[in-house]
Amino acid sequence: MQCIAMKAILILAFMVVFYKGTLCQSIPSGFTLLNQPYRFPHNGIGCHHAEWKKKLSTDATITIATYKNHMCTPEKGFEEEFRCEDNHLLLKSANYNDRGRYEFICDGVKNLIHLDVLYAVNVRVKEMDNITLNCNADNAKDVTWLHNNEMVLHSKMNGSMNLREGYEGRASLKKDCFKTGDLSLTITGVRKADAGIYRCFVDDETVKGDPHASVLDVNGTFCQSIPSGFTLLNQSYTFPGNASACPHAEWKKKLSTDATIATYKNRTCLPEKGFEEEFRCKDNHLLLKSANYSDQGCYEFICDGVKTQNKLDVLYAVNVRVEETDNITLNCYADSAKDVTWLHNNEMVLHSKMDGSMNLSEGYEGRASLKKDCFKTGDLSLTITGVRKADAGTYRCFVDDETVKGDPHASVLDVNEKGSGPGDQADWNCILYKNLTIGLGTTFPLYIFVTAFVIYRITMKLRKCLSTSDTANQNSEDDATENDSMLMSHVSTTSPTNESQSVVTHPVQESNFMENKNSNTRAFF
Repeated sequence: MQCIAMKAILILAFMVVFYKGTLCQSIPSGFTLLNQPYRFPHNGIGCHHAEWKKKLSTDATITIATYKNHMCTPEKGFEEEFRCEDNHLLLKSANYNDRGRYEFICDGVKNLIHLDVLYAVNVRVKEMDNITLNCNADNAKDVTWLHNNEMVLHSKMNGSMNLREGYEGRASLKKDCFKTGDLSLTITGVRKADAGIYRCFVDDETVKGDPHASVLDVNGTFCQSIPSGFTLLNQSYTFPGNASACPHAEWKKKLSTDATIATYKNRTCLPEKGFEEEFRCKDNHLLLKSANYSDQGCYEFICDGVKTQNKLDVLYAVNVRVEETDNITLNCYADSAKDVTWLHNNEMVLHSKMDGSMNLSEGYEGRASLKKDCFKTGDLSLTITGVRKADAGTYRCFVDDETVKGDPHASVLDVNEKGSGPGDQADWNCILYKNLTIGLGTTFPLYIFVTAFVIYRITMKLRKCLSTSDTANQNSEDDATENDSMLMSHVSTTSPTNESQSVVTHPVQESNFMENKNSNTRAFF
């Protein structure tokens, strides 16, 4: 009987633990901040039929949304609080009643998740300063601090402590923390990468500390954990949020007070007054016409209450020109760096640490390198050998887990074909002279040949004409000589008998004479 009673007590205790929700520790857990959106992890694609359900206090469930015929649709009564995005379920703006256990059922297969909605204390700090994030708990046996979803510190009553890489020598607790119940986390030498959400748990992460969550904002730029974009100084930038699927949308910039830049309603996107010169709408996106340094910072795109954040960086870039197949070095310097990362556009080229380890992206093996003593000298310049056309673009240099910019931070690499560098007038003159020389060298002999042929043909024509004319003149002279001889013969044979007799001569035209020379009529004297 005693054994049966003990078993019943154990079962009852297990049920109590389950009811209090601590059993959720063994299932996937997610969290979001109060009034912030949350996207559930499971996707309806691949399911013939799927449902999202919430577990109620009575252990009953209520269906929030369904997926069928390749379409996700919230159930009636949940349209204002939930919507579907890329076949995921999205909670638009979380409140405390949204915390709890949820089920995603795909073709009968259940997946569980526990959602926590947090009220977080906002803490602001300057880079390199020290900060303490408060947390208190009674009779705790251990404490765990998480940064976003990664462990920062885990400590036990026996004095053992585990620290995440990057927090060694910077994160600590008070010496008598378990005795006093003050489990606050102190971080020294704060970095930009430290920005984010911190949560405090005790007793193997089953109990929340008080306060449980803090949002750390470093230099007022808590954008480190959200998507980041960049553009060059005086260049345009298109923000990623598309309003075409939103009945109502807004773009805002996070200033000391949020400023609305543009709104989308009635299928029309319009910049707000005061922002028309700097921004415009293009294909339902917000476009920054010409970026300047004051445009960098954090932005929000709000579609039907769902916020999407984006950090914009505006860069001044060094312009570097190189010919294809040549080698080039892009400069970057940083003091006391522990690692360096080079990005080409948005893709990693190289990541190297002080211990000598190096990762190179595909296509850069054997071509991208740093100097041997780069971390010692602070010269983290990137050398690329055998430059290719595909290497053209924007390069950025980061150190310390991409939290600090190298100097200079950005370079724009322009790759030209061998021997065709643009902008050099002397080079263009050489190219022009070369082309003219080639052109003339090809056409001049043909010109000489054609000219000689024409001259030859003209000469031959002239010779032929002259020959014909000489022949005609010779024939004419021969005929004239013959006629003169005949005339003189007649004159000599008819001399007058009397010296006193006068002789009358009649002039005869050559043509008439020629016409009558074959006549039988004899001259009468």
